[in-house]
Amino acid sequence: MKKFSRRVEPTYGFVIYGVVWFFLSSFAGVAGGLVGGLICKGLGLTNESTANGAIVFVLAIAAWALAWIPFVRWARRKRSNARSLVREGVLCEAKVATTTGDRATEIAARLAMRLAGSTPGVTWERVVFEHRGIHYAGVAPFDDHPAQGTGCHVLFHPLAKFALAFSPSGHAFATKTHRRE
Repeated sequence: MKKFSRRVEPTYGFVIYGVVWFFLSSFAGVAGGLVGGLICKGLGLTNESTANGAIVFVLAIAAWALAWIPFVRWARRKRSNARSLVREGVLCEAKVATTTGDRATEIAARLAMRLAGSTPGVTWERVVFEHRGIHYAGVAPFDDHPAQGTGCHVLFHPLAKFALAFSPSGHAFATKTHRRE
């Protein structure tokens, strides 16, 4: 279950957001230190006193640590959503339905993904499937180039933001699904 949930919400996404959050949380630490300095000034402590340094340090660290609470809650919620897809999802029969317009979009997506460090040799394929009478579609990065109409499977949950599309080779790839008219 962990392996598939990490396919939906990969660790590198949390690391990238964590680095950004580290930068933003440092502002909270500085603000906590400034508040500590103002409190010490109000108490009449000098800047060179040990008590002043301790109060400023403790408030700066406390503000910095409190700034991480929203990030931790966000990360837990994202991984929990991915686990619920794997635990409660339905395996639907799907087929590859990539159109000519999708191929033009694929060129742009490949260029962007290659610049972002994605592995070469990945093709973007549209998969279509039905769940409880509603038709859905998603675009998934497959490791092979299946023919039009090739059968595959999608692990889907109607409330999940992403689904797992299984390529004909058996590898799972995250895809964002939407209703098809």
